[in-house]
Amino acid sequence: MSAIPRPALYLGLGGVLPFAAGALGLQVLDAGQASDLVGAVLRLYAVAILAFMSGCIWAFAAKQGDVTGYALSTLPALYGVFVPFTPVFLEWLTPDEGLLLLAVGFILLLSLDRRAAQMGQTPDWWMSLRLLLTTLVVVSLFTAAVA
Repeated sequence: MSAIPRPALYLGLGGVLPFAAGALGLQVLDAGQASDLVGAVLRLYAVAILAFMSGCIWAFAAKQGDVTGYALSTLPALYGVFVPFTPVFLEWLTPDEGLLLLAVGFILLLSLDRRAAQMGQTPDWWMSLRLLLTTLVVVSLFTAAVA
């Protein structure tokens, strides 16, 4: 594996900041409207990032015309909306359960990144970056959920 290019590393870490800020906010805010808002924004951001990462997997699949990759690439976005987000909105799950399920979504996403890497669709440094960012995101979501 080659070194992660600095721009990719810095921008990737920048994308983790809202996760960390949300987790911190839920740790320090008392229960109430402010913490409810922080939790809702964190869940929405997590769904947006799952959708963004779906697009990355789609682009990798396009590199080789990988039809299975195209199909798999839709799963993170669909998961984010229909597994944790919609049930929280409909009050079928608690917000904390939604955060935990979003963390699971990011762990599952890593398997799609790994598949793309094994098929030679990603840069050499991709999995190093994804492992780092996924770890930080999952720790943030877990921390937020147990606040």
